[in-house]
Amino acid sequence: MLRSAATFLLLAAAARAAGVFYTMDYNWGGEQHYIPNVGNNTCYSLPPGVSSIGPDLRITCYGWLNDHCAPSNRFGPVIHPGVKNAEDWKSHADDSWFMDFNDAVRSIQCLYAR
Repeated sequence: MLRSAATFLLLAAAARAAGVFYTMDYNWGGEQHYIPNVGNNTCYSLPPGVSSIGPDLRITCYGWLNDHCAPSNRFGPVIHPGVKNAEDWKSHADDSWFMDFNDAVRSIQCLYAR
């Protein structure tokens, strides 16, 4: 199948516009949200109660317990398909300590994976 140059440009733009999907309940349930264009290392505040986080392909994210990505307990890295339940949250926590990040992550910071 041959594709036009315009099609390739659209596909390239979509790849650069990767974002993060999050929901307010485990297993991608509850209220759903999407933040586009997150791979630029900018901090994004999240509402209280986030339970599932899934970055798009080629995005790596870290979660923070405060709403401004300030140094504190950091969660991650999280890559596609993300975290959706208690076991996923635990497997992405720092090995030296564990706290339940479900409903506690208040901001995320993401970058494009190399």
